[in-house]
Amino acid sequence: MQRYELKGVAATGLKKKPLWPWLLLAAVALAALLIFLPGRKDPAAEVPPAAVISPENEVLPETDQVDLLPVVDLEEQGSGQQILEEMYTPWRYYRSLLDSRQQGYYDQIAAAVYRHEDLLTGIIGIDSDELMELAGMVWLDYPEYFWMESSCSTTIWTPGVPGETVTVDLQLHFSMDEQQRQEIQARLDERCAPILEETRGMDDFHKVKYVYDDIINSTVYQHGERDQSLCTVLLEGEGVCAAYAKATQYVLDKVGIRNIYVLGQADGEGHAWNIVQLDGANYELDTTWGDPLNDDGSQTLTYNYFCITTEEMSRNHTRDASYVLPTCTATDCNYFRHEGLFFDYYDIQILLPYLTDAALNGEEATLKFADSALLNQAVEAMLGDAFELEELNKVLENEGCRVAVFWHNVDEEMNVLNLSFEMES
Repeated sequence: MQRYELKGVAATGLKKKPLWPWLLLAAVALAALLIFLPGRKDPAAEVPPAAVISPENEVLPETDQVDLLPVVDLEEQGSGQQILEEMYTPWRYYRSLLDSRQQGYYDQIAAAVYRHEDLLTGIIGIDSDELMELAGMVWLDYPEYFWMESSCSTTIWTPGVPGETVTVDLQLHFSMDEQQRQEIQARLDERCAPILEETRGMDDFHKVKYVYDDIINSTVYQHGERDQSLCTVLLEGEGVCAAYAKATQYVLDKVGIRNIYVLGQADGEGHAWNIVQLDGANYELDTTWGDPLNDDGSQTLTYNYFCITTEEMSRNHTRDASYVLPTCTATDCNYFRHEGLFFDYYDIQILLPYLTDAALNGEEATLKFADSALLNQAVEAMLGDAFELEELNKVLENEGCRVAVFWHNVDEEMNVLNLSFEMES
């Protein structure tokens, strides 16, 4: 008689007992183990790898606001108000322009970038041009994905057998690996922490002004190897318009101000700026042009492009026609109107208190007029033959000083007059 060994148990021709009772018992035991196993994850709740992407298997909810960050436990994190501010969901404006099918692809791309996956393969139901456009819109909407480059590429796979599906691979481009990303993120968090603290409790106008001032005062417009990255502006203090606008978008998102990154041209050259939403109204904001280069190479903070209308911005800026953007018509949060420096008529007596304070404090006086005719009237009256600025010296003599020299420059497109003073006793 032949002898068999089954895991050390001798089987010498004995009749086999049925296995189903043992299998049933094992199944019950396994089910109990899975139910009570601590920390078990539900596989259905996990995001599947993006091996095949189509609108039918999108992994994120179809909402206008998508936040891919982990859910925050308020009870574990402490201050409720602080957590609510940190949970502010940025304005994914470009996503809102898409239909539900496109949003499915957009969300898959955004999820892949968050997971630091640069290659998405086997994508179906979409052509390569549209896919690359959606990747570009993710880049426009997500300044916090600072490792993502604005460029990408695709590979189209055409089957050799008729009837099979054409697929597309999307190759995203990242500027750093995951470890570098974590290191940079820690530095950005440290850089932004004082801004978050200082702006907590501010109204929208003062939040935007604080961020605007901070970026301009700490940045020099300069070309370099990474001059279009928000990291160079926030961490190295230099960059060009794309970096200024991305840094502005990033920090405004941090402090809870809805805003849009805008592509276009300024004076015929490629440019980037922002649209911001304050108290429910939209305004144009150009941080780069608020930090102009002077003839001597110095830079001076100005507010000529702080919360202006689309009509004003379009005098020297042209938006990229690829996207429909909000038309900004509100004026309440324009810097000059908000600060009482906007004038729809000219009267030297009305201007004297402000001019006096500026001269005594060694500051530049900046005035905005309603139109070019009023601007020209003010320049002629104050600096022309009438020289009404001499009225300022009559006031200053009571303080024991006078203006020895006046300087001025005019922004004719924004109808802004800047006056500087050299004082003498």
